[in-house]
Amino acid sequence: MRIRYVFTMCCLFLAILVFPSASYCLSHGKDAEAFAYIMKEDGSGRKLHPIQEQQKIYNEAWLQNLLRTRPDILPIADIDPVYWPMIPIGYEVSTDTGRIDNLFISHSGHVILVETKLWQNPEAKRKVVAQAIDYASSLSAWTYNELNLAAKKYLKKYEGVESELADWVENQLGTLDGGKPAFIAKVTKNLQAGRFLTVIVSDKIRAPVFKMADYLNNYPNLGIRFALIELSGYWTETGADWPLLIVPRIAIRPCIAKTKTKITTEEEFWEMLKENVPESYEKAKSIVDEYRKKDGIKIVAKPNLHVKFTIPQNGRKVSVFYVDKKARLGVWPKDIAGDMILKTKLASEIIRNYDEKMRKILNMPEKRIKLSRHIDEVDLHEFKSAVDEFMERIQGANITAE
Repeated sequence: MRIRYVFTMCCLFLAILVFPSASYCLSHGKDAEAFAYIMKEDGSGRKLHPIQEQQKIYNEAWLQNLLRTRPDILPIADIDPVYWPMIPIGYEVSTDTGRIDNLFISHSGHVILVETKLWQNPEAKRKVVAQAIDYASSLSAWTYNELNLAAKKYLKKYEGVESELADWVENQLGTLDGGKPAFIAKVTKNLQAGRFLTVIVSDKIRAPVFKMADYLNNYPNLGIRFALIELSGYWTETGADWPLLIVPRIAIRPCIAKTKTKITTEEEFWEMLKENVPESYEKAKSIVDEYRKKDGIKIVAKPNLHVKFTIPQNGRKVSVFYVDKKARLGVWPKDIAGDMILKTKLASEIIRNYDEKMRKILNMPEKRIKLSRHIDEVDLHEFKSAVDEFMERIQGANITAE
């Protein structure tokens, strides 16, 4: 791995020679000022002004802490689903080449390294890319025990708990495929192969950084997977610093290799489920077929099999529950809230009630993000009653978008 990173640094040096100046532009001419708008149904609304670089009221420490406490701000699932869902396991993590701003790990055992740089920081030009490569190089030399130790320090300081890494991931994201030994083996393999995602987050991506990251992503044999995410900020109140509107945008994503095992149709999903868990196949298919007959229901494979319900008030489809490749039943109430768009007290109360009921039925702890349980361990009568009640309340509620 060290040889590979030395070669990568040489390529980066070459890229700097080829693109030496910050005057390189991604578009011709002066960038136009962009605005966001808050609109009402009748077409009235107001314009939100972007926060200019010289007006920043927050620093990199604030941004790092924001990502630590709200990792869902980063659109990682849109970059590569294998890195999502993810949880924080490190903050200002010491390595032999410096401190990693934020460290995350996904449910599947993939590590995500995040480096933050605001536009005013001179290192936001080119040095940030070299820094990120150095940190990735250091991380690839770690053992699972070293990562586990770093995670334990983080959990004790910031989460107030003493836990092993595998236990915490399972507690937060659900049962680990193959159990803890398989998870540890997968993390170890990913570390040794340098197989993790390196993300640079900034309020504005400088052109040289964009060009170098794109250059490195075009050579997958270098072993570096770069993503650039721009977080644009907007004032929401005249004369007030807070609250802010933060809008994430993926500026660069690594090339994702397509695999033949990707599930794109319901038929492919059932074939895979029958092969993986034949003993639970009929039970899973039965509950999906039962809901298929209900009004407003659509079945979507992507790659889990989602039972989607159409919200009468806006026509949007939300996943009321899903079946995954291991025959687990799951729900994501927070995702439902985001998809509904209906930001009313009644809509929030209905979703909160659904979340509370499903946590009890699936026996999930309070802080768990993803709620899921193997279908053989679920009281299907209670599960279906909760789903039916949720759909009936949404269907009969007098809720409109604000």
